[in-house]
Amino acid sequence: MRAILRQDEHIEVVGEAANGLEAIQENERLRPDLIILDVSMPVVDGLTAAGVIRKDFPHTAILLFSLHDARSLVEAAKRLGLEGCVSKDEGDTALLEAVHAVLHKQTYFRS
Repeated sequence: MRAILRQDEHIEVVGEAANGLEAIQENERLRPDLIILDVSMPVVDGLTAAGVIRKDFPHTAILLFSLHDARSLVEAAKRLGLEGCVSKDEGDTALLEAVHAVLHKQTYFRS
């Protein structure tokens, strides 16, 4: 994911986490504009981490990035109040589009 994001000179990656618990901790430490979570993260899954981050930091934008392209995942993201959800199958361009949309205060959900 870092390699994809580095393709765009307007995006700065300020942190990285190996699991959902680290993502929660890094979000608290770094306070980024946007956090991208993989749904299938170890220790704490991405949806659970998103819920914790949303509760504690309601203004942090959250984008889910997942191998799963299920409508139920999109619905779960919307229920949590997340800004978007991108399937890994959609490719690099979709991830970059989603990041730009979310950073410009828009949502990104493909139907």
